[in-house]
Amino acid sequence: MQDIIRKIVEMDEEARRLKEQAEKEKLESEKSIAETKQKVHDEFIERAKTRAAKTTEAERAALDKSWQETKLIHQEIEKNLKSQYIQNKDKWIDEIVKRAKLTS
Repeated sequence: MQDIIRKIVEMDEEARRLKEQAEKEKLESEKSIAETKQKVHDEFIERAKTRAAKTTEAERAALDKSWQETKLIHQEIEKNLKSQYIQNKDKWIDEIVKRAKLTS
């Protein structure tokens, strides 16, 4: 009988030890998962920031190129308008005076 009780006590102690070990391993696993999760999150954020910076730079370069092209077009239009003004200013002035006289 003593032997059976001792065996039950030993089994109970072993079960408690295994339970404690399992709980410790569970806590360690949860901690490891949390650390890995944070690491993956941080890496994702870093990659996203890098990608956003590259995209921003590419967009900025495209906008600058577009602005330069638009600026050249506007300069050409301005040049043409000035040329037309120089060629036609006297004719336009005469036409304006002529129309003003007709309406008065």
